[in-house]
Order: sequence, then structure tokens, then C-alpha cells
Amino acid sequence: MKQLIKHTAGPWQLCSHLKNLDKCPCGYRGGIYGGDGKGMICEMGSTSIVGEEGLEMPRYGRYQEFANANLIAAAPDLYEALETWLQAAQSADETGYVDGVGFLDIKQFHTMAEKALSKAKGGA
Repeated sequence: MKQLIKHTAGPWQLCSHLKNLDKCPCGYRGGIYGGDGKGMICEMGSTSIVGEEGLEMPRYGRYQEFANANLIAAAPDLYEALETWLQAAQSADETGYVDGVGFLDIKQFHTMAEKALSKAKGGA
């Protein structure tokens, strides 16, 4: 039985500001939207950030920030791949057989993991 998730449903997507690696002329660093394309999961921030004591905080470079955003956006995909694998592995006997499913299809889990990692690395 699949466990109820508490995080915002995926797939999470990068906003248009993050799809262009060149700094957006508006100064906005972009954000990540939930599966409905409307709710914001997180923002990467504006051009500068002021900390608690009024001092400007350092920022990561645009390319590193883009890589961070891709990793965050891939979180639901990575979670699903690992959750699916763990549930199947726990249900399998020593031969890899799962009642009602048959033998575990390693290629299926491999494909899920590849897609999730590709998204985390900035792929589609």
C-alpha cells in the first residue's frame, strides 16, 4: 500500500527565469512551481539578499544556483523512485518474486532512477 505523501505533488518545474541561464534582465532569480504550475515551492531569490543584521549576504553564482534549482525540482521524482524501489524490495522474497506482481523488473526501477537523476542534473 502506497504511503500518503505530505509534500506538494510533483512534478516540480522551474519557472521561465530559471530556464534561461543568462541573468534575467529583471533581476529575479526564479522559482520552482508545484505540479499544478501555480503554487510556488521555493524562490531562488533576487539579485541581492539582506541578512538579519542588514548586511548583504553572499550569493551562489548563476550556474550553481541553476544546478541547485534543478536538484530541488527533481526531489519528488527522486523520492518516488526510491520509495518504489524500497517498497518492492521489502515485498520480494530471496529470488526477487513479489506476490501479485511477479519478479521485480530491475529495468523499470533503473529507468525511474535515470529519469530522476537526469532531471536533477538539468535534463528534461
